[in-house]
Amino acid sequence: MASFFRKLSDIFAGKYKKQPAAPDKTKPFWDVREAQSLEAAGFSAQESEAFVKKMRQAEKNGTLAVDMKDLMHIGQGCAVSEIVDEKTALFELKQGTARSPRPSCFVRKQLRSSEIRRLAKGRDCSAILLEKIGFEPSVRKVSLTNDSRKGDVPAPVVARFIDGLDRTNVTSLDVCLEHGLAVSYSLGEQLARGKMTELSLSATSASAPYLKNLNLGQSALTSFTLNSSDLGETCLDTMGAGLPGTLKSLSLTNRPNSPDIVTKATAARFIEAMPEGMESLKMENIRFDAVSEKLLGDRLKDMPDLKEFIYNGPDVNDTTLLALARGLASSHVEKVDFSKGRFTDEGVNKFLDILEKSGSKIRETGFLKKNFDFGFCPRRDLNRETVARIERFEKTRQEADSKTLSPAVQAGLAKRARRGER
Repeated sequence: MASFFRKLSDIFAGKYKKQPAAPDKTKPFWDVREAQSLEAAGFSAQESEAFVKKMRQAEKNGTLAVDMKDLMHIGQGCAVSEIVDEKTALFELKQGTARSPRPSCFVRKQLRSSEIRRLAKGRDCSAILLEKIGFEPSVRKVSLTNDSRKGDVPAPVVARFIDGLDRTNVTSLDVCLEHGLAVSYSLGEQLARGKMTELSLSATSASAPYLKNLNLGQSALTSFTLNSSDLGETCLDTMGAGLPGTLKSLSLTNRPNSPDIVTKATAARFIEAMPEGMESLKMENIRFDAVSEKLLGDRLKDMPDLKEFIYNGPDVNDTTLLALARGLASSHVEKVDFSKGRFTDEGVNKFLDILEKSGSKIRETGFLKKNFDFGFCPRRDLNRETVARIERFEKTRQEADSKTLSPAVQAGLAKRARRGER
């Protein structure tokens, strides 16, 4: 009985009160406190919650999309210089680059009193986001999206964000060159560090000259993608000055109504600059003349690892096929794609004649990818005999490849084929 009352006394005295658990270091970095720290830096509650959700998702797939509004938050991405009063803050917008600095611009902005209380003087939200990304080792790719107006985000802010990516585990970046000169210089410095291995860029004729600031030849990129509205002289001349020897995949896509034909000199420098170790080459809506296309075909023979070659656009025609044919026939390329070209029966048959006589490794031509088109459609505009020959050529090559496979792999391919027939 005495022990019972002693225990009861201990309970009232708090002896058995549950102690707080020790921090669990195995838990994901993101929890409710991270949202609170983002709010303290100037993000709204909704912005904080949304970014934390993005990070949790990024833990699974390794890819994070950072919207421009994530970089600008309340103060348009600028450092807070001064709290003027309970409803006004003064933001410092840094301009120019380290090489060509310009005076800072100071902007007053009216805010709610609750927003004023959250502001941290001197903090830049791009640095805060980098800190958060750096804590998550699984995030390897960052895509700078532009759901908000790009004009709302000062270029130096985007530049500082890119320049700090080397402090994270990010090795792949998707960004637009239209954010300005400062971004191109910052991106060039980031590439020079050798940590970034994949880069996807979008550009216009206005931002195409910024490409030279990237110094691509000094980078360690294995994959480079460029989508531009002016993939002509300026872009190809810049890439002709040097591409990284580590490059495995190069994808260049122009707008459909491509500019004038690239000059022979520019095309030759670009073709010569392509590394021998590439495995995939895509060129869409880039206009070469027949001499340059033959030079391109000859270059393919010097690339032993190149398995995929895509050369597309409405200006790709019979002349293109014959210019590339002998080079392709002697190359190690297995898959080509001419699905957006415009051809005649004579051109296609001459091309297949060369491939068949040389015993090329090509097993997919892409001629018949289009089922219907208001322009050129192979199944409609080519003779039945030509279409049947294309199908027979591809089927024969694929069957020849399958014979070299192990019995288990062959059985798996046959099973897939039967499913497709059903």
